[in-house]
Amino acid sequence: MAHTMKVSLARIRRHWDMLCEKIGKRYSGTNGEQQAADYVEGQFKRYGLENVHQHRFEFPNCAYSRCVVRAGRGKRLTRIKTARPFNFTKSTTAPGVRGQLAYLQTGTAMDFNQPTRGRIGLLIGSLSLADPDLKKRLVQSGLIAMLVVDARIPFDWITTAGCAPQWIGGYNIPTASIAYSDARDLVKRMPQTVQVTIKASTFAAMSQNVIGEVVGTR
Repeated sequence: MAHTMKVSLARIRRHWDMLCEKIGKRYSGTNGEQQAADYVEGQFKRYGLENVHQHRFEFPNCAYSRCVVRAGRGKRLTRIKTARPFNFTKSTTAPGVRGQLAYLQTGTAMDFNQPTRGRIGLLIGSLSLADPDLKKRLVQSGLIAMLVVDARIPFDWITTAGCAPQWIGGYNIPTASIAYSDARDLVKRMPQTVQVTIKASTFAAMSQNVIGEVVGTR
C-alpha cells in the first residue's frame, strides 16, 4: 500500500531541482525526457505505488539544424535572434528564400487582400492550421515563407510555435516563429525585406508515460 506522506516544501524543491535544473530540458523523445521518466518511476516506487512501469509509444517528432531569419532594407539584413522553426515545418532551399514582408495581421480573409505571391508573410496570432479556411488562404497565397507570433506572449522571449502534426498535411510553406517584440519592430519599420533559411526534419520517435497505481483496500 502506498505510504501516506505530508506535503513538504523541501521535497517539492528537491523534485523541482532534479527535473528543472539537473535534468533540464525534457523535450519529447530526448534523453532528457527519458531521464525524467526514470526519475519519476523511481520516486513512484519509493513512495510505495504498485504496478509501476513505463508505457512506451511511438509519436511523430521534429527537429532542426538551422533556422535563420534576417530582415532590413536593401541588401544589408539583420539577423533576428529569436527565430525558431514552426514545429513540423518544411525546409527552405539551402540558401533560403528572400522576399518583401506581407503583414497579414491575424489572417482573416480581409488580411489577404494585398499582394502575397512571392512574399514572406507575418501573422501575429495563432497559426491554427486546424482552421480549413485559413489553411486554404495560406496555401493559395503564393507566399514563399511565413513568420508567426504567439500573441499571448507579448515579450522578448524566444518562442517555439507549432500545431498538431495531423494538421500540417498539405501546408508546405516554410514557417518560423519569432518573438512578439521582434514582430512589432518589423511592422514599425515596413517596408521590409526578409530572408528565411530553415533546415528541419520530421521522423518517428519514442516517448513514454510513467504509470503507478494507488491500490485501494475496498
